Amino acid sequence: MFALTESGLFRLLFTAYPDPPEGKDAAGEDPYSLLNAALGDLVAVGYLTGQGRAGAEVTCWSAVHALAVLNIDGRLCGLSSSDRDAALTVCSSGSTAGSGSAATRPSLADS
Repeated sequence: MFALTESGLFRLLFTAYPDPPEGKDAAGEDPYSLLNAALGDLVAVGYLTGQGRAGAEVTCWSAVHALAVLNIDGRLCGLSSSDRDAALTVCSSGSTAGSGSAATRPSLADS
């Protein structure tokens, strides 16, 4: 949602700089560390295997940013809110496909 509601800032942070400025939340955590912690939690509860976890942060991070760019500037910019949510679900579940539990994937309407 950040990329959609703050598209100019998103572009500035993630496309204008070779090394984007780092941001932290109120607890002092940066988004990439939070992602790594969440993936570690998926291993801890048995959703991901250790082998499936290896490198998953790069796949997830890349997929989310690619989806954001496609939603604000690319082919997906006209998606409805429900189709955008479905695309995010498909994208995020695909990031761990074959590594964890089978995910139910929503269908996307033809746009």
